[in-house]
Amino acid sequence: MGYTRQVGEDKILQDNLTIIAGRHSLKMGYEMIRTAYSDKAGSLPSGQYNFSGGASLPFAQNTGNDFAAFMMGAVTSATFTKQLAIFMPRQWDHELYFQDDWKAAPNLTLNLGVRWSYFSPYKTKYDQQSQFDPTVIDPVSGRMGAITHPKGPIGKRDLNNLQPRLGLAWSFRPKWVFRSSFGTMTIDSAGTGGFDEYAGNFNILQPTGDPRHLFELQNGLGR
Repeated sequence: MGYTRQVGEDKILQDNLTIIAGRHSLKMGYEMIRTAYSDKAGSLPSGQYNFSGGASLPFAQNTGNDFAAFMMGAVTSATFTKQLAIFMPRQWDHELYFQDDWKAAPNLTLNLGVRWSYFSPYKTKYDQQSQFDPTVIDPVSGRMGAITHPKGPIGKRDLNNLQPRLGLAWSFRPKWVFRSSFGTMTIDSAGTGGFDEYAGNFNILQPTGDPRHLFELQNGLGR
């Protein structure tokens, strides 16, 4: 059977401050998150085998018994997977905000604020990233376009994620309140690609239309 392991860790530092001055309630805060994961994908180095009863009886469709093929060890297809590296992404998250709840009038409150966020591009602990580069010659095919392994983060930093927040609460009549709000939100996901070369797969299949089994387990792979 295969083995898999997934471990996640978030280290969080957070602080908030509130100051009340007259009609103003000033709020500010900062949060930092350090994210680290260790993902060992499932692998089957000994193989996964499929059996089909019809394959043991050439050119006789819908005949035979799958369990009988299993008892004889007649394999019709097999898949082997191997873990090549452990996926260990690392990321920083910084969040900063400032807000002023201003009571402009006895029946009118304004909420004015801004938020700034920064998510660092993904990278791995040992710089095991891969990326397709269309300007590089593939050493196998000799054509343009090849998988490269750059060091450091693949994506670019984005430091312009300013997110304004506006709100209003207006009591225009007794027992009646009008509320409205506006905000801009950003989501960073730069550099999340390029982590596909952590496992190798090898499939053994018969050519389409060939009803024979590939091999018998007692004889090993044989190919």
